[in-house]
Amino acid sequence: MKSMLVGALMVAAALALPAFSGEKPPSVEETYPGLTSGALAYAALGDLPEGVLLKSDAVQVSAKELQEEIDKAPELLRDQIKKNLPFVLEQMATGKLLLAAARKGAAEKKTDVSKKTDDDIIRDYFDPVASAVKVTKKEVKNFYDRNVALCGGTPFEKMKDELEAYVLQQKKEAAVMAHVRTLGQRMDITVSAAWLKAQVPLARDNPVDKARGAGKPVFVDFGGKSCCGPDQMLPVVEAIEGKFKDKLAVLYVEAKDYQVLAARYGVNSIPAQILFDKDGKEVFRHSGLMSGEEIAEQLKAVGVK
Repeated sequence: MKSMLVGALMVAAALALPAFSGEKPPSVEETYPGLTSGALAYAALGDLPEGVLLKSDAVQVSAKELQEEIDKAPELLRDQIKKNLPFVLEQMATGKLLLAAARKGAAEKKTDVSKKTDDDIIRDYFDPVASAVKVTKKEVKNFYDRNVALCGGTPFEKMKDELEAYVLQQKKEAAVMAHVRTLGQRMDITVSAAWLKAQVPLARDNPVDKARGAGKPVFVDFGGKSCCGPDQMLPVVEAIEGKFKDKLAVLYVEAKDYQVLAARYGVNSIPAQILFDKDGKEVFRHSGLMSGEEIAEQLKAVGVK
């Protein structure tokens, strides 16, 4: 588990959640679709005391803490970070929220966690989520077929066990992230509505978010030059743009120039491709090389032929 997800001790709650008149407050995702992709997606927007950016039953994050986090970052990344503060807040809060949820779950099961580390408590919390994930032979074969080039031409039968373990791990990670994303549906989490509103214009000021808000499907490739030479995906992306430019927004994003944005979009390795429908909803994601034919096949899902 990444340290950012299991970081610091919980802050004791001293302030009550804001009161709402019987009507459920809007969530971050409802108000600003696609702005966050993790634990704050289903957090509620509300009024919080001055200097408090996020509040739940057992967790609180202040503006002072956020500034301290910014100050820790490498100077070269600070401008990028300042334009993506909702993402930074989400990363800061996630570990604390997970720990609170894990401790609550252990208490409900009457499980003694007094001798366990925070990491172990969170790991135990996720065990049922991960253990429920299975992988089929068809999924493994499909992964091989999409990544034959990366497999160096090695026959499927010789790689199937290794690939099965890899695909299973990928599915487990996806299940964990889906669980994290829906924390706000299982916990009371409130984000300062006024603060977030002020951050949205900055967070949207990038090629990907601008394209997602333009009302047509978007295909994004996060890439860059590798140790082996020029990015092999660049000519593929250019060909896709030439073929579908009237129906589809096609973006090639140099990950090194948009490191925080790439992290915000969950890009852990390059090349990585993400497809959004006309409403900005993610419908497909892939890591590794893709052919023009494979991309064209995925575009059918958003009505681009």
